[in-house]
Amino acid sequence: MPNIIFSLLIVVFSMFFLIQSLKLPIGTSSNIGAGAWPTTVLLLLMSLGIILLVKSSKKMKALQYRGEVETQDRGDVIEIKFPRMHLIVTLLIFSYVLSINILGFLTATPFFIFILAFLLGMSNWIKLIITALSSSFVIVYVFTIVLNVPLPRGVGIFRAFSLLIY
Repeated sequence: MPNIIFSLLIVVFSMFFLIQSLKLPIGTSSNIGAGAWPTTVLLLLMSLGIILLVKSSKKMKALQYRGEVETQDRGDVIEIKFPRMHLIVTLLIFSYVLSINILGFLTATPFFIFILAFLLGMSNWIKLIITALSSSFVIVYVFTIVLNVPLPRGVGIFRAFSLLIY
């Protein structure tokens, strides 16, 4: 039941602000207007809210059909192995922010994502590498090509590397 209430709130929230964002100019394919980004995000948010609503409704109907009552199960509580992990992640973010101007976005970001994903529990090395590289290149594509936002290129050889890629 809490997921149904939450999903309804998300759908209503996104619909209200979607109506507001449609009043802003969306622009053209070559010149994105002020309403393009909020409209895209709100459509995605509304879609995810509807998906959650449908899944929660199906689960609730299945529980009612079997005569069960939905209760909060405390068996899935996660035991915290590293209670100070937030400090390590904060230090990692701080070092990333300090190093991005020297190493450049294209070099620093894959390392940051790789280390962060490893610290947060991803252990498969191939998935770590694929996640770090693919997400970095998607971010570079979206910001430099689609949104035309410059990213830090770094200095020296790192700048030459980023100029080679984008």
